[in-house]
Amino acid sequence: MKTILKYLLTLLVFGSLGLILLDFIFLPLITKSSNNIYVPDVKYKSIYKAQEILETKGFTTETIIANFDENYKPNIVIKTSPRSFTKVKKGRLIKLTVTGEKENIILSDYIGMSLNNTRLTLSRINLDIDTLIYEYNENYKKNYIVSQYPKKGKTVQTNDKITFVVSLGNPPNYYIVPN
Repeated sequence: MKTILKYLLTLLVFGSLGLILLDFIFLPLITKSSNNIYVPDVKYKSIYKAQEILETKGFTTETIIANFDENYKPNIVIKTSPRSFTKVKKGRLIKLTVTGEKENIILSDYIGMSLNNTRLTLSRINLDIDTLIYEYNENYKKNYIVSQYPKKGKTVQTNDKITFVVSLGNPPNYYIVPN
């Protein structure tokens, strides 16, 4: 019994010593962890200032332009990948997501399109619907655009709002009487 206890105690001591050597000496040598540094926090800084800070720390940067957001000024960093305060190797690529600027958009003709298709199209080009006015119209099916303001060909900017008149279909009790 004493020899088994001796062997277990010896195994425990040498195993612990081996793990300590592996964790603090061999693995850092293999992974070169002395090159690891923390990603600085550059959120809500201008893109130029953020790139300058990261490049002086030894990182390379890539810029991803997001859509215009009225909650932020244009060209402001809103997200980094990897996140701030993450320990990474020197020279690592840091992706910066930056708010875009307002763009000029020439309006298309949405008359005759369904309301659902129009909503999808407008969301892709960052325009919003301001007001929907519903009225009966025998020339257009239900939930199709009858009129729009601003008109086709006008220039608007990102996040501007458009007003549509939408058909409710034929009026109730509407009968077509032959000649």
